[in-house]
Amino acid sequence: MVSNSCRVVVEWLQKRFGGRIYVDNRRGRRVSYSWRLYRKEEVRRLLRMVLPFLKVRRRQAELVLYYLENDLPVEEMEEVFEAVHRLNNGGDAM
Repeated sequence: MVSNSCRVVVEWLQKRFGGRIYVDNRRGRRVSYSWRLYRKEEVRRLLRMVLPFLKVRRRQAELVLYYLENDLPVEEMEEVFEAVHRLNNGGDAM
């Protein structure tokens, strides 16, 4: 998900990669726009394009690509999700 207060940014992402845009216009807050991808092929294509440029989130992207490109048993899928979660929280992958 990408969130931004500039609608043009998320519209460009949607036009380029697909996905959906959601508007958050809660009272008392600045309007923000969120862009999300849901289809596996869209996510896979985006990750392959940005992977060479990732520094901080590279390992998470690699794990998600591994998940998307392999027919994993449930136990291994759970391990991949847990590893991404640990990395997101500043821990080690495995």
